[in-house]
Amino acid sequence: MVVYATREGSTADDNINERNGMFTGTLLKYIEIPNIGIRSILDSTTAGVRTKTNYRQSPGRYDELEGDFYFLKTRTVISYDDVNKSIQEGEAAFEQKQYDDAFRYYFPHKEHTIFKSLNQGQLGFMYDMGFGVRQDYSEAMKWYLKAAEKGDARAEYNLGIFYERGLSNRQDYKKAAEWYLKAAEHHLADAQFNLGFLCEKGLGVAQNYREATEWYRKAAEQGDADAQVNLGFIYETAQGLPQDLKEAVKWYKKASDQGDAEGSYNFARLASNSLSSQELINIYTQAAKQGHIEAQLNLGYIYETSKGTLQNTSQAINWYQKAANQGHPIAQFNLAVMYDATKNGSNQNYDEAINWYQKAAKQGLPLAYYNLGIIYEYGKGVSKNSSLAKDYYKKAAKLGNDSAQKALGRFGMT
Repeated sequence: MVVYATREGSTADDNINERNGMFTGTLLKYIEIPNIGIRSILDSTTAGVRTKTNYRQSPGRYDELEGDFYFLKTRTVISYDDVNKSIQEGEAAFEQKQYDDAFRYYFPHKEHTIFKSLNQGQLGFMYDMGFGVRQDYSEAMKWYLKAAEKGDARAEYNLGIFYERGLSNRQDYKKAAEWYLKAAEHHLADAQFNLGFLCEKGLGVAQNYREATEWYRKAAEQGDADAQVNLGFIYETAQGLPQDLKEAVKWYKKASDQGDAEGSYNFARLASNSLSSQELINIYTQAAKQGHIEAQLNLGYIYETSKGTLQNTSQAINWYQKAANQGHPIAQFNLAVMYDATKNGSNQNYDEAINWYQKAAKQGLPLAYYNLGIIYEYGKGVSKNSSLAKDYYKKAAKLGNDSAQKALGRFGMT
């Protein structure tokens, strides 16, 4: 057997891993695993080098000599205990998210009879995500299928993901639903949620809100926050079921208690009349800090309009700014008003007000056009400009703003 660090016509990476080259350093890792055959060692080394060099370096070998001389292929006898120990090492490494080591321990024994469905699914996951090995959806699907055929729920779920998203093959919602159902019947919450979603939207299965509700409920009862939110939404909006706001609040709160942004926003929104201003601030803040745009808007509004110690202009501007930066037109308008208002003292800034009014106006907010008209008609922080004022009033009036229509009357226009 003749082994090369890289294929003919290319140069191997050298001086890697201290004094060892890429090939040697990788080879030594696999040699450390007790009692595995030379071919398995070299197969694993080849895969490792390819992954680490992004296929720039690909080891090669000749297994046989042509002519009168042949190497006699011998088989290394590996004990059950040695294989089992290596697989257990792989499982431990996988749990610690040490995927390079997990792949190194798993790969030589992937065809062994004691390589369980759990291991097959984890090997599929590493190929799926590109953890410890070059990403390969075809290999991932192959190993997911092996595990799924043995009833591994996580592998069944991952196959559903592959079919739903069209990874490694064409998108197929029907097959996705079939695999999600298998995993859901094995009580996997993620699969129950995804199956509920397909039932709700009618993807791959007949649209059925009651069926969706039942699958969402099963996942929600296992603590799946997304399912809790969707279940709350179904009860709130009466999709295929009688409206039940009490149930909606209950499920939104469960998601909120887990720190879910959408759950927190919906719980605060729907239960606002039964919560104090401080409670609302706390719950909206939980969602707003995760980037929830509507929660940021509502939080800004609470800080702007609250009475007493809860009123906080700086915090109002802060949260309006975050939502405005994400493109929310009302937040952009409210932020402009904060900069426009003389009552805000040191925070008043007409340049910023104009900037944010313009952004909101471009998104079709008539009141933003109207306020720009006011600024240019009366020269608030800028020189008076009747022409610009009229243009903004016209745009606001065209969008149905009555105040803008009256303002045009001041210029003799109707």
